[in-house]
Amino acid sequence: GVGAVDQTQQPLSPTAFTNSGNLLKPDLWAPGSHVLGLRVPNSFIDARFPAARVCTRLLRGSGTSQATAIVSGAVALLASKYPNATPPQIRSALRLSGQA
Repeated sequence: GVGAVDQTQQPLSPTAFTNSGNLLKPDLWAPGSHVLGLRVPNSFIDARFPAARVCTRLLRGSGTSQATAIVSGAVALLASKYPNATPPQIRSALRLSGQA
C-alpha cells in the first residue's frame, strides 16, 4: 500500500485524503499533495472539482491516488531496468532509497 504525504509541510505529514487511522500501515509514503496529473474532461473528478483544473490538459490533485501513481511510475522504471527483479526486491529497493 502507498500513503500520501503533504510534501509542502515540514515535518512531512499524511495528506487530508490519507486514512491515517487505518490499522494497515502503508508500505511506502510518496508525495500526494498538489500533484499535477492529466485531466480527463467530463470525468467524475473533473466535473466535481473544477477548481482543480490547471489548464485544458492538467488537474491538480491530492491524496493516495496521486501518491500511488508516482510509486507505480517508479516501479515501472525499476522493472524496466531490472527485468529479473522480484516484487519483494523492487519494494525493498524503493524502501531503501526513500527518505525518512
